[in-house]
Amino acid sequence: MHTRFLVFLVLMLQSFALAAQSPSFRHEHIEVQLIASQKALRPGGSQWMALRLKPDPNWHVYWKNPGDSGEAPRIEGLADQGLFTASDFIYPVPERIEIPPLTNIGYEEEILLPFSLTLPPEGSPNLSFRAHWLVCEKSCIPGEQVFSFPLAGSEGTDDFGLIHSAVDKAPKTFTAWSHEKGEAGKERLIIDRSALPWPEAEVEFFPLQSAGLKSAKPEQSEVDSQLTFQLQSEGFS
Repeated sequence: MHTRFLVFLVLMLQSFALAAQSPSFRHEHIEVQLIASQKALRPGGSQWMALRLKPDPNWHVYWKNPGDSGEAPRIEGLADQGLFTASDFIYPVPERIEIPPLTNIGYEEEILLPFSLTLPPEGSPNLSFRAHWLVCEKSCIPGEQVFSFPLAGSEGTDDFGLIHSAVDKAPKTFTAWSHEKGEAGKERLIIDRSALPWPEAEVEFFPLQSAGLKSAKPEQSEVDSQLTFQLQSEGFS
């Protein structure tokens, strides 16, 4: 029976600098901020927001699949705020963070986590959110922060370009791959490099789910433009 798993392929593109324009909050070993693409949230509309996380040097936060340990950031609307909906975070390309014997997946640099927000036509004049994160070196410190935004009409934008740049540069879905099951918990992921949007780009593999596949970087080979990742299921060595 085939192991069920999701795959996440990223093309390693040039990183971009984040410029903080809104007030931020300082916590233990991290700076956090919630920014909006407009100066004020408009009732009945949709817009982009983003959680900015900047860990101290040698500290890190986590991707949607944190790897062998850790916890992904999350954000929630507080009670009595009306019926608004928020999408999942859009994550930038992560990296593997080795803390032997563990392999975690996350970020040691400043990141922006965009999400879209749909607002009710009527509601409180302010919307409040609580963000949660886990920042780690060898030890970990959980944190949270409450943010409030005015719900009113507005003109112009504050961080529109910053957020949309993060959305545009986020990894894109890639479906042109095949999968083969091997022996002793081994799986093979095969990619035709010629089918990639950028055939010369560096290709990396991360499992979307925290269970099923090991977080360690898989062996990779290439023959005649066929990329093969040798994946190892958890529970096998």
